[in-house]
Amino acid sequence: MFWVYWKTRLEINQRYWDSNCFLAWFLDEPDKADKCRGVIEAAEADKLQIVTSALTITEVIKLKGKPRLKQEQEKIIQDFFEQEYIV
Repeated sequence: MFWVYWKTRLEINQRYWDSNCFLAWFLDEPDKADKCRGVIEAAEADKLQIVTSALTITEVIKLKGKPRLKQEQEKIIQDFFEQEYIV
């Protein structure tokens, strides 16, 4: 049973996203958001996983040189990072 779980998890396609990818999605950057949408839709359909660093959420919440986000904005981002397809 354990081997079956790991084998299944390893067969899933993965895409690495750094903070730039998440920021492009959250900020709806015109030149990048459409590319991000395709990856997110595939992840939501269980066709792939988005792999990221543990530091990425901090980089995204601080928005690289921008004023700190409001608590409700931080909550939206934190909830997004808790999706099962983000590892």
